[in-house]
Amino acid sequence: MLFPINYYQGLLMYIVFVGYFCLASAFIANKLLLSHLSASLLVGLRMAIAGFFLVLFNRKSTRFNWKYIKQDLPLMAAIVLFTTSIPSILKAYALQNMFAFKLSLIWSFDPFITAFYAYLIWREKLNWNRALGIFIAFIGIVGVVVARSPGEQALTAWSVISYPEIAAFIAMTLGRLGWMITQYLLRKERFTPIELNSLTMSASGFITLFWVFFINPLIDVCFYSSNFLPDEALAKTGWQQLCVLVSTSASELSALGSWNVIGLLAYTIIVGNFLGYTLYATVLKRYSATLVSLAGFSYPIFAAIIAYFALGETVTWQFVAAAGVIFIGLVVFNLDRLRPSIQRPLGATQDERGGKKRPIQSGGGL
Repeated sequence: MLFPINYYQGLLMYIVFVGYFCLASAFIANKLLLSHLSASLLVGLRMAIAGFFLVLFNRKSTRFNWKYIKQDLPLMAAIVLFTTSIPSILKAYALQNMFAFKLSLIWSFDPFITAFYAYLIWREKLNWNRALGIFIAFIGIVGVVVARSPGEQALTAWSVISYPEIAAFIAMTLGRLGWMITQYLLRKERFTPIELNSLTMSASGFITLFWVFFINPLIDVCFYSSNFLPDEALAKTGWQQLCVLVSTSASELSALGSWNVIGLLAYTIIVGNFLGYTLYATVLKRYSATLVSLAGFSYPIFAAIIAYFALGETVTWQFVAAAGVIFIGLVVFNLDRLRPSIQRPLGATQDERGGKKRPIQSGGGL
């Protein structure tokens, strides 16, 4: 049987989809904000403000002291870099230049990235259905990449691949590593999801804002001075895209006074950072990879519906076909795991084949 049957487990099942809906709606709000703000400024503001209020909410926690935190400092630094900082900025840049539904579909390839990490870290071999599922999903991803928006066509990096697509795949690869580290730390029971989110969001937010306001002038120098740019046209274009990714203009700062921007920013912080990230972290702690990865396919569906009404984006038959192929690949990938999926809240499970303990993998993506 695939889904839980008792009341408590059924309630958690609804929380999975509520979490993905929150993330999808915040995802579209970010798309609207990116027409006013740069990727780095948006991520910095979101993370800093959300982290600040979460720290206030958890200010009485006995775990918020240096002696306790420093024991997990390397893991927390990795989470900041690979979850709430670099991947978030890259994803925002990709979202700024491609259809929302397309980016959410690319993100659905996340469980297969998890399998790749499992092979590298734990030497977990791929059986026939997993290998076939990855192959089927890869065909779907190729269909997604080929269908491009006018904005992507102007930012072509090589053949049919654009810079926003490269940023999206890098963000997904780094982000999955970060969420696996997050899951590992949560299952050590040293922090609650809200406590961990408050610390990592605060750190990534203030680091990103420091970059925007203090390192940004140096970025402007490399962007506007041709002496710092390579002569080759392709390399020059790539370097310019990197500069655009992390730079912020005065007009973007003045946009912060707009009530529309303030309202959208408040929505994405409350619904995305507060609710979405916390619910997702809770799901990672309670559910197996199979359920999370299968339920995670609701994310692009929610994103497509909301984008249709909020952005006027239409979903073409190419995207629908690609989504169907990816979902088939996802189901084939999980054929050997279609069983009750609530896990015990421990940091490791017993590998039935080798007797070794390792962190439980997670599926889905943000």
